[in-house]
Amino acid sequence: MKASALTNPCRLLVATLFTVLVATIVSIPAHAEQGTDSGYVTLTETGWGADMVRVGTTAPQIDPANCPVKNYGYQTSPSDPGNHAYQAALLEAYRTYLIWGTGRVQLVISSTKCSPAGLPLIVGVTLHR
Repeated sequence: MKASALTNPCRLLVATLFTVLVATIVSIPAHAEQGTDSGYVTLTETGWGADMVRVGTTAPQIDPANCPVKNYGYQTSPSDPGNHAYQAALLEAYRTYLIWGTGRVQLVISSTKCSPAGLPLIVGVTLHR
C-alpha cells in the first residue's frame, strides 16, 4: 500500500515546500528592462557638476518606469556601475553620426528606476553599424 502525502510526513513537507516555492515565484513581479528602437544619437548633454549624460535619439521615446520628466530624452546615473561605459558608447555613437552619418544606437531603459533628474534611466547601450 502506498503512503499518501498526508500520511507520510516527508512527502507532506516536500509538497508544502514546493507549494510555497511556486507561490513565491508566481508572486514576484516581472520587471524586465525595455529596449528602444534603433536610432541615431542626435543630442548629448552634460553638466551641473554631475557625472551623467543626457541623450536624445531619433527613435520614439519610451518610458517603462513612468518617470516624471517626459519627452526630454534619456539619462545615465552617476551611481550606476556601468555609467562610464554607457557614456563612452553614447559619445562614440554621437561622434560617428556627426562624422559619417552612421552609428545607430539601441538603449536599454530601466523599467523600475528613473535617473536622478527624473528622466528614463539608461542601463545598457548597443551600438550598430
